[in-house]
Amino acid sequence: MPKRFTIAEQLEQIPFLRMIVPLIAGIVVAEYLTVPTLGLLGALLGAIGCYFLFRGQRIRQGLIAAMLVLVGVSSAKVLNPKEVMPRNERLVISGTIYDNVNTYGRWHRTTAEITAFRSYDDSTSAWQPALETISLYVDTAYTVCIGDRFSAVAYINPLDTVGGTSGYARTMQSRGVLGRAYIIDGRLLSDEPGKPSSPWSAVIQASKRVQAAIVQRLKEFKMDDQELGVAMALLAGDRTLLDPEIREDYSKAGVSHILAISGLHLGILFLLLNYLFTPLIFLRRGRSVRTVLVVFALWGFAFISGMSASVLRAAFMLTIMQFSLFSVRQYNSYNSLFASAFVLLLIRPMFLYDISFQMSYLALLSILFFYPRFNRWTGVQRATIWFRRTRNRTKGLVRLPAAFLCNLFVFMTGAILIGLSAQIGVVPLVGWAFGRIPLLSILANPFIMLVITWLMVAGLCYLLLASVPGLGWLAGVILNWLLERQNAWVRWIAGWPGASVENVTLSTPALFLIYFALLGAMTGIKYLEEREHQPEPADVQPFA
Repeated sequence: MPKRFTIAEQLEQIPFLRMIVPLIAGIVVAEYLTVPTLGLLGALLGAIGCYFLFRGQRIRQGLIAAMLVLVGVSSAKVLNPKEVMPRNERLVISGTIYDNVNTYGRWHRTTAEITAFRSYDDSTSAWQPALETISLYVDTAYTVCIGDRFSAVAYINPLDTVGGTSGYARTMQSRGVLGRAYIIDGRLLSDEPGKPSSPWSAVIQASKRVQAAIVQRLKEFKMDDQELGVAMALLAGDRTLLDPEIREDYSKAGVSHILAISGLHLGILFLLLNYLFTPLIFLRRGRSVRTVLVVFALWGFAFISGMSASVLRAAFMLTIMQFSLFSVRQYNSYNSLFASAFVLLLIRPMFLYDISFQMSYLALLSILFFYPRFNRWTGVQRATIWFRRTRNRTKGLVRLPAAFLCNLFVFMTGAILIGLSAQIGVVPLVGWAFGRIPLLSILANPFIMLVITWLMVAGLCYLLLASVPGLGWLAGVILNWLLERQNAWVRWIAGWPGASVENVTLSTPALFLIYFALLGAMTGIKYLEEREHQPEPADVQPFA
């Protein structure tokens, strides 16, 4: 008799999935509620009291869900950044330059943390405290740099021309930036080096300075502008010199995600480090040492790349996965994924509306579900087993080419299937958000995955050895050659007729319907697997 399929049995193994759904519901409904904080606290305490009062399992589960909804509402009300300063009114603002300064034509562009303001037109008005992050444009008549304390006369405007309601404004707001201001010539009242407003601000400023030093070191090696722009984006998270033409080619080829340091880059580093430190597990407390080294390296890379929101998310998520690998030999990847999302949303609820956050988790969830199944359905799993057995049976000089062919097969098939799996999860969102669906990314991904792995290795070697005569030059030459090959490949893919579908119009209800249909398809696949007595595919390390 076939085993009966029950959703509850599967969800028991993924507790954080059951926790994150009511948390997200609370974050969403918080926007439409006007309940005071004390009221939310009272409701939460009431739900906790009822939990201890009632004994029924279903009642308790409902109360836990209600508590998580209330926690989501409370975190969104309390932790979401708020507009404090009046808009479209002439103000005197005081704050700190929070980010590296980049110049575009007439303006120095940066980010600033405003800590106080007052009315300019009413000279008797008192300073009012504020803690609001804005996008700041300073006239090039002035020289400003990260860490400077300043005061100026400016208007705080919406992030766009439609009152802060565009997709760009929504994304920036999810990252904590709530407005923008222009400081024209004659309106900067004071500017001097200052102390960070908090320990976290000090860490961010130190990270941005290291990022600027890396950018400067990359500029010292004479590359073409297109290669330099891509190198700065990949190794330092600085996209200011990216050529619009090369950016468009990467978008058409469906690989523009590699131009922003995120989960892909840290994921490659994560796999490389775990592979490199594998011999440590045979030593006493070797697993502990490997975990510490990998986590330290992940956060070190996040620090030198500017500690953007996407990098911090990826580092946090991979840290949880690394500790899961340390704690147990077999761990649930789904639970680790949802655990990282749960904690991040608890700390920064507005991440829910960040398009990069949505794409990261949809891509990873899609990979976790579809990759092991594609690996089995296409026969790649059997072929991989055959290659590895053949490699293990070979001896002498034949073993080296056998190992090379085996690793090449595993890498190429893994890159193709991972790219295909990720596309299933993110294509609807990409079409909805950007109006473009790349069709040839499955061709570009294997080469890109191969090149970017070696490119990151060569780039880190160059940054470490740039001051060493000979070695630094050699690493720079290899880095430049890899960048040229990568850009040439992307231009070739983007130049194909029909490389992408343009002007896609997808409404929000249609987007939700597509994802509900995808969820139904995934449930159906799981149901058929249960009926056929096929076990859940084990977590497959594609490049092991």
